[in-house]
Amino acid sequence: MKKHLTAALSLLLAMGLLVSCSDSKKPTKDVASKATSAAKKDTKESKKDTKESKKDTKETKAATKAEKMSLKDWAGTWNSIEGYYTVPEVKKAMEAKAKELKKSFDEFKKEKSKECHVEWLGMKIDDNSITFLDNFASNKGKAIEKVEYTFKELKQVGKEGEEHSQWAVFEAKDKKAKHPLLLMMPVHGENEITHFHVRYGKSVDEMLKMDSWWPVMAKDSSTMAQVITEVTH
Repeated sequence: MKKHLTAALSLLLAMGLLVSCSDSKKPTKDVASKATSAAKKDTKESKKDTKESKKDTKETKAATKAEKMSLKDWAGTWNSIEGYYTVPEVKKAMEAKAKELKKSFDEFKKEKSKECHVEWLGMKIDDNSITFLDNFASNKGKAIEKVEYTFKELKQVGKEGEEHSQWAVFEAKDKKAKHPLLLMMPVHGENEITHFHVRYGKSVDEMLKMDSWWPVMAKDSSTMAQVITEVTH
């Protein structure tokens, strides 16, 4: 009898210990779960902070770049690509390209002019003004108008860093200027023909929509080979 009582007490004691251990494990599991959840939340917030930090850095760089922009970035003498169409070497190359496309020279020239036409043939740009010329400066072009411009804003129209992704907006100080607003794309194409694109008008929004109008202002030191490549591509 004594042995039976001892065995029963031992069994009860063992069961009590098991229940106690089981109960003690539950809080540990809950704590671990909460710790894991908190860690995931911290990681998620950390990633979010990093992403926002990168965005802020990118926007800060863009803003800094915009603040520094001025006509100095385009300083120099430039020729409208359209002014080369009558140069014998260029005309010959355009005639060959037109034949290849089964078009006449006049048809091909008209298409190119529609894409690249501007109301001047040369530009002389200094720190804060642009002189529009009726011919290339090298051909003794005469001034049509000299206008002072101020940088207004930078319009992002494509993925940052890509070519043709930004337009700088310039406004004439003289409200009566023939071209009160200009859109100027950063100078590029140094490995082919150094140039920039320009648009003019009275509404920035309207000019931004003119996707088929890409006037080319080529550096005055461009070679005939470079020009030919540009007009026949």
